[in-house]
Amino acid sequence: GKHQRTHALGGDKSSWIIGRGPAGVDIAIGNPRISRKHAEVTSQGPLLFLNDLGSTYGTAMNKEKLEAKSPVELVNGARFRFGGLPELYVYREPVEEEEEPSSPPVEAEVTGTALAE
Repeated sequence: GKHQRTHALGGDKSSWIIGRGPAGVDIAIGNPRISRKHAEVTSQGPLLFLNDLGSTYGTAMNKEKLEAKSPVELVNGARFRFGGLPELYVYREPVEEEEEPSSPPVEAEVTGTALAE
């Protein structure tokens, strides 16, 4: 597929809303199959979790439909879709670099790819 866009998950935030938007969401997917507030990514310490917020058409990770309001841990390379749309999103953990021993901010990204299926 073709790389569409990358969404960085980091900075001072600890949660990101994925939804139809454009208002009130951090990652907007402008499609009627996407609920206004469809899913949320939250950080808990070094871990990130994906939670479907009770969306109409659901969220799937690694081809398995997620249970609404039941967060699942994001692992490097996890693939997910929102609303049954063909666009595939892949979670990538940041590349580790030599850092000071202090706790660096959590930085991660979600990459959206359109696949022809």
